[in-house]
Amino acid sequence: MGNSANKKLNVTEADKALKTFIDDGYLVKVKGSRKGFKIGLGSRFLMEMDGWLEKNFEEELNKCGVCDRIALIYTQCTNRKCEVRFHLPCVDKGRKDPKCNRCREPLKLEGVASKRS
Repeated sequence: MGNSANKKLNVTEADKALKTFIDDGYLVKVKGSRKGFKIGLGSRFLMEMDGWLEKNFEEELNKCGVCDRIALIYTQCTNRKCEVRFHLPCVDKGRKDPKCNRCREPLKLEGVASKRS
């Protein structure tokens, strides 16, 4: 009996596998250029693999200053010397004047575009 890990997928099988990973939330289809799209990591992958990502890519990851989870889309402290990043929902929980956890600088949330890492 052969090892199924060494089996090469044909185009139809690869498309079906990709669709399954997208449908299950492990990958996301992101609009790319005019000619097509890009594939990115989905929320399910990030939730289930966060320990592995932190262990292997600790220096490259941005983490939220509130929940300490990986932040791919974030807002950053307005103090340029402070590099704390936040998930917008983590700092916008109905507070009138949200402040940075580290430097206590008021956070500007209105009209702020989130950054992607």
